[in-house]
Amino acid sequence: MKHDPMMRAGNAPPPEGSLFALGMHRTNDRETSIEAAKKVSTKAGTQRMIALNAFRAYPEGLTDEELAFVTGIYQNSIGKRRTELVRAGWLQDAHIRRMSTRGCLMIVWQLKKDEEEQ
Repeated sequence: MKHDPMMRAGNAPPPEGSLFALGMHRTNDRETSIEAAKKVSTKAGTQRMIALNAFRAYPEGLTDEELAFVTGIYQNSIGKRRTELVRAGWLQDAHIRRMSTRGCLMIVWQLKKDEEEQ
């Protein structure tokens, strides 16, 4: 059986929706990506909370570009945190598309309805 880095002791997977279920890098990533993931690992939790609070402040939703603007975090970095929040079950596709500053349609993400009420 191939080793799965996402498995915890006792071969039990992390709880569904747990942020601990998220890998910081893929096993086939280049060394530069692995180093970058190690560097950001101390900031990732804080950035996820910043992103989550931004979505709470903008219930109509945000694109990754808008999220970067309101948080002041590079789009590439905050987009990864947004992806982690989607995988953990906090955010959903709002089924709205908005034009980016580069003229491309972007997905608008928003808190899941049951998360807005918390």
